[in-house]
Amino acid sequence: MANSLPENILVALPETPEDFAKGKYRVVAAAEARVSAFDRSFHFGDSIYEVARTYNGVFFGLKEHMERMKGSLKLAAFEEMPDFALIERMILDASRQWCKRFGNQDLYARWMVSRGVGDLNINRAISSPPYALVFVKKLDAPTVEDFAKGYHYAIVTRLRNDPRAIDPHMKSGNYINNILALAEARARGAQDGIFLDANHCITEGTTNNVYAIIDGQVVTSRDDAPILEGVTRKWVFAAARAEGIPVVARDLPAAEFAQAAELFMSSSIKEIMPITRLDGSLIAGGKAGALTRKLAQRLKRMIETDCEQRAA
Repeated sequence: MANSLPENILVALPETPEDFAKGKYRVVAAAEARVSAFDRSFHFGDSIYEVARTYNGVFFGLKEHMERMKGSLKLAAFEEMPDFALIERMILDASRQWCKRFGNQDLYARWMVSRGVGDLNINRAISSPPYALVFVKKLDAPTVEDFAKGYHYAIVTRLRNDPRAIDPHMKSGNYINNILALAEARARGAQDGIFLDANHCITEGTTNNVYAIIDGQVVTSRDDAPILEGVTRKWVFAAARAEGIPVVARDLPAAEFAQAAELFMSSSIKEIMPITRLDGSLIAGGKAGALTRKLAQRLKRMIETDCEQRAA
C-alpha cells in the first residue's frame, strides 16, 4: 500500500504531540509518514488546515494564511494554540528539502493542526496537546489552456453549513459537506459545485470563492455569509479597485447569479479562473469574459510584485 503513495510528496511531522511541544520534527517521504490511530483529526475531523503556494520559490500570503488559521482555531475552540513560528519553520524546511531532492519548482504546501491524540472520547479535554503536520508537493496550477476553456460548475442541492453549526469561516478538516457537494456536482457532469445557503443565495464553491459580473460590477457573497473569507478573495477586491471596477458584497440569489454576464472563481492555488458553464449552460459565450481576463491579469501582476518584494 505504501508504494501507491506519491513519491514526490514530503511530510514534516513530529513523532508525537509532545515532540512538537519541544520543537522536534522530521521531514520524511510520504510512504514514511505516520500518525497515531488515535488522532482526533482521524476520528472526528477535529483539525484546522491551510494551503498556500510559491511563486519563484516565495510563498504568497503565508502571513495571511497563518492569521486566518489562528482565527479558525479560535472558532474551533482550541484552548491551546500551537507554535506558529515552528509551523512556518516546518513549511520552509520541508520546501527546501523538496527542492533539493526534486529540483527548484513552485510548490503547494498544506499544513494542518490536529487537536491531538485521545482515547476515542469526543470531549476535547481528554486529549494530548495540539500538533502540526506539513505536506509539500509540486504545484499543479491551471494552464493558459485551462483558463481559456474555463470551468463547468453546478449549483448543488446540498446546502452550505449554517454558521450556527460548523461555521464555514473556520477552515476545518471536517470536510464532509464539501466532499458530498463535489460528488453531486461530478455526478451531474460538472467539475465543481456551488453551495446555496438556506435562503437560496450563492455562497461559495467547495474549495474556492465565486463571483459574478453584473452591470459592470463584481458581485459576491457578503463577508458574514456562510463562506470562507479567502486570502485571495481580498486580493481580488484590491485588483478590482485598481482596475476601477466596483465590488459589491451582498445576497446573490441563484437565479440572478445564473444570468450574470460573467462568472469566475478564486483560490490561493488557482488565482482567478473563469466559470464558462453553469449547470450545462454557457456563460459569456463559453469563454473568459473581458472583465474576468482583466482582473486575472491584474491579480497575477499584484501577486508576483508582492512576492518579488518579499524576496528582495
